[in-house]
Amino acid sequence: MIKKINKIKDFGIYSDYRFAREHTPEFKKYNLIYGWNYSGKTTLSRIFRSFELKDFSSGFELSEFEIESIDGSKFSQTNLVNNNLPIRVFNSDFIEDNLKWTNESFNPIFILGEENIETQNNIEYKKKVLERLKRLQSFHNKNNSSIIKNLNKKKTDESSRIKNDLLQLVEAFGRTQFEKLIDKINESEREINTFILDEDNYNKKFDTYHSKNMKKILNENIDYSYDFSDLIKKAKDLLSEIIFYESIQELKNNPLIEKWVKTGIELHSEDQEVCKFCKNPISSELWDELGKHFTQEKILFEDKINKLIVDVENRKIKLNIEDEANIYDDKQELYLECKNFINDEVTKVNGLLDRLVLSLKDKLKKLEKNETLSIEIPTNELNTKLEILVGYIKENNETTNNYAFLRDESKRKLIYHYTAKFMDTVNYNSAIEKSENEDKKRQKAENLITTIDIEIKSLESEISESLKGAEKINEYLKIFFTKEDIKIEPTESEDNYQLKRYGQVAKNLSEGEKTAISFAYFMANLENKDYQENSLNNMIIYLDDPISSLDSNHLINVYAFIKRVLTDAKQIFISTHNFEFFNLIKDWFYEKNNNVNQTNRIRQQNGQALKPLACEFFMIKNKFESDKRIATITELEKTLKDFKSEYQYLYYLLYEFNKKDDFTIDELYQINNIARRFIELFATFKIPRSGDWKGKIEKILSDKSLEINIEKVYKLTNTYSHQTNPMSAITHIDKVEAKNGLLTLFEIIEKSDKLHFDALEKHCENLV
Repeated sequence: MIKKINKIKDFGIYSDYRFAREHTPEFKKYNLIYGWNYSGKTTLSRIFRSFELKDFSSGFELSEFEIESIDGSKFSQTNLVNNNLPIRVFNSDFIEDNLKWTNESFNPIFILGEENIETQNNIEYKKKVLERLKRLQSFHNKNNSSIIKNLNKKKTDESSRIKNDLLQLVEAFGRTQFEKLIDKINESEREINTFILDEDNYNKKFDTYHSKNMKKILNENIDYSYDFSDLIKKAKDLLSEIIFYESIQELKNNPLIEKWVKTGIELHSEDQEVCKFCKNPISSELWDELGKHFTQEKILFEDKINKLIVDVENRKIKLNIEDEANIYDDKQELYLECKNFINDEVTKVNGLLDRLVLSLKDKLKKLEKNETLSIEIPTNELNTKLEILVGYIKENNETTNNYAFLRDESKRKLIYHYTAKFMDTVNYNSAIEKSENEDKKRQKAENLITTIDIEIKSLESEISESLKGAEKINEYLKIFFTKEDIKIEPTESEDNYQLKRYGQVAKNLSEGEKTAISFAYFMANLENKDYQENSLNNMIIYLDDPISSLDSNHLINVYAFIKRVLTDAKQIFISTHNFEFFNLIKDWFYEKNNNVNQTNRIRQQNGQALKPLACEFFMIKNKFESDKRIATITELEKTLKDFKSEYQYLYYLLYEFNKKDDFTIDELYQINNIARRFIELFATFKIPRSGDWKGKIEKILSDKSLEINIEKVYKLTNTYSHQTNPMSAITHIDKVEAKNGLLTLFEIIEKSDKLHFDALEKHCENLV
């Protein structure tokens, strides 16, 4: 597989592309490339086709390019002849080289040989048998599907009824869970009716399950080892201690002033000569007097008392006892009595602790006196009651746990009862047996279909390659157009072909028909004998706009065909400018990446190596350098990954442009084309018929004063965007004129359909 394009130099619009500089993602098995018309998509495909043809594309002999495969091998313009890359490219060059659409003869695709009529007749007979078998297969398949569909609906309805009947059944319970129960009943050795409860048992289980008396699990972590003897001892020791000091009476009588002075002493520890408050000198005599009042012993003692006060406050009992309403009735009265006693005791204990704090605070005022403490804080009864309370709670929780088991068991038996009753009522196993019989008949028909299909293929291999090729092309055309109106048929001379529509020689084919026929030929060519050395799963396929000019219905047919036929190719590259086709391919590739991600989640859980993603997304961007438009390959923009509608994507781009005060040359080039495409889509949406968008908008607008401004938008979208040489148009664009044209476009949309305009604006705001 191809890993990356290392460089492209002087190859058409690619001036000097470098993989390392652009940080382009590496290619994967499936690769989608988006780009505007003339952005460089086909030019890029020509590089790949050079390797297929082992020769330069005409006009690019002086160009340089290099691609690298996943094994590290590098291929460039210097070794085209010797490269062994199994590449097949469908692009406009392929169409031009292989098919002619003028009055010239249609270039021979395959040369017809003699047709084996007997073999052909045998093929036709077997095909008729095959059709009868397919109808038989379809008949049994429909019968089986009808049985399964009917059962599935009944299972869905019954599982919903069970969930509704068991109102407290909060876990997921749908058809999937219901089917698992059916399987368990069938796998058991019991008869179905043994799972069905009699009326008395059913009522008991139902009442138990729906009972609302079960209490919640309560907190059992309650301390019942309170002891304050250590606090009492510390307090008694401090109260009995005497601190001698030469007090300043005024400070002793005024604790607040004393505290203030103490703080002041700390603030003057370095500068003791001048008071920081009044700016007066402080005498040494005053310092001596203060030093005798605030002795180190006194300060340390006061700190001990204050610390003990904090400890006492922190040791106060704070309980959050469960409400008695959460206790079962048989123990509720005893619990409440115990709870009330505890609350009273806690109040008493905390009151005694408050008294202890007051005694300590009073000691701070009487340091020179021996104080006694007559407080005792008994906690034995409190701890005993708390332990009893915890016992009640544990007993309560045990009852709840047992109650939960009974409810779960009742729920289980009720669910099995409902399931078994359903199986008995609808004769479930009998219906399954009928389904299996229909499926066996379907499988028998399918096996015969496979056998006859192989026989037909074997007979077809006897037919000449030319006829086989023609039939393959017509088969593909039928897929693309869903009808047989376009066919290729050999001429009378049988040395070339003519195109016929409804049996007549086709003339004036549409561009879409030409593209479809060309692509059908390309696909048939992949199966030609010249390519048999490389089966499809060894090929690198590059498709450049295979749906060009096709309408939506045919576009979807081609997409489905590509998805079915090319999914097993070794590597795929698809480039397009068509937003609808881009989204179809993008969704297909996203699905593949999502499948890889799901697999990787399982592999990661199992400790296995992760698989790389299968798909990558790119876009070709254009920019201007030195008045020259050049192309580069980048990762697909997030907005393009997110948008499902070309219409919304174009409006979002215009919305972003409109927020800017100035435009670059690159942006001016884009604005013209984006505005034209958007206004065409809007006008067609409002008036779905052919014609110029300008005339449609004039019919839509109720505000005729805006008609004069339509010319601004018309000039922006038509004059500039249709220039053969984009630089010629951009050179003469006034940036202000472009801005005014853009503003006028928004005004026209708003005046034409205010509700629609507001919805578009809101959508863009949510994306910013």
